[in-house]
Amino acid sequence: MKKIVIASVVMLVLLAPLISYGAGNYYGVCWPERRILSNDELIAGLISQDYLKFEFVVDDYLIRDAGIEKNEFSSRIVYGDVEQFHKDNPECCIIRAPGRAKHNLLTNKGWSFQDPSFWLRISGFAHANIGVSYNTPIMTKNGRKIDTHKYGSYWTNSCGHSVEPPEKYGAI
Repeated sequence: MKKIVIASVVMLVLLAPLISYGAGNYYGVCWPERRILSNDELIAGLISQDYLKFEFVVDDYLIRDAGIEKNEFSSRIVYGDVEQFHKDNPECCIIRAPGRAKHNLLTNKGWSFQDPSFWLRISGFAHANIGVSYNTPIMTKNGRKIDTHKYGSYWTNSCGHSVEPPEKYGAI
């Protein structure tokens, strides 16, 4: 009986850090910063990574949405910072993650979200699914500015960096 108690205590001592780490990942602890980021910080991290630094691909869909011909396209107007992005897109984002507020801003538009699984959350791979609805301003060769509207759904880790969903989840 004494050996069973000792073995149980040893197992508990060995597993406690692993369980704590998994629980922290699930609830959104950003381990490098040793804290849980606010919704605004998660969104700012995603925007600064994917919308300010990302080289935007001008595809046929964007050209069609703008109502112009491909040869009329000149450039995409890039957002200067997170504040400018929010100023132009005040209700841009929805976060879906455990313990974080949810609302129907984007789901009312017919979006479907596929959230990271329990196992991906406790592993620390992915924490939240952030839906983004935003304007993509482009400039034509004759100097006309056109706003086109885009939607996106992105997985982020607990520190606000976007992560690519595993292949089994497909495009989200």
